[in-house]
Amino acid sequence: MDIATEKLDLRRSFSLSFSYTMTARLERWNGMYNRRGDNGQNNKKIRAIENERRIDHLRNIVEKQTRTERHLEEHGHIPRSRENMEHVKKIQEHRENEIQNLKNIIAHGDQNNKNQLENTKKRFLYAEGYLNNNAEHMDRETFKNTKAKQGHRKEQIDSLK
Repeated sequence: MDIATEKLDLRRSFSLSFSYTMTARLERWNGMYNRRGDNGQNNKKIRAIENERRIDHLRNIVEKQTRTERHLEEHGHIPRSRENMEHVKKIQEHRENEIQNLKNIIAHGDQNNKNQLENTKKRFLYAEGYLNNNAEHMDRETFKNTKAKQGHRKEQIDSLK
């Protein structure tokens, strides 16, 4: 067997093994998401796994926060720099916010009304500016659709307040 034939055989075997590996991965992926139309069941499994991870993360954050609070209570008499104490307070506030966010996600799903309100206001303002600057360059249908979307955004902002 000459070198060219040997190289060709190596490429073929690599290609076949790579193809087999990718096919197996795709089958597993598709099996998880598209098995016999059971997408609802698979989505529930995925959500359950995500919530398990969130609960573990929540538990870890609460433990860290509790340890820090206990440490501050037990060793509060030890003098510390002002910057260090401010840093600890910022970390604790961040942990509090993260705990509340995880609680909301676990209890109510992924949507957070505060972020949704802020995002909707931002989209409303950007679209309003776009309409003010580009209305004369837009066709009638696009302008009409954008105005309708702006009306829906305004209603959504009012309902989220």
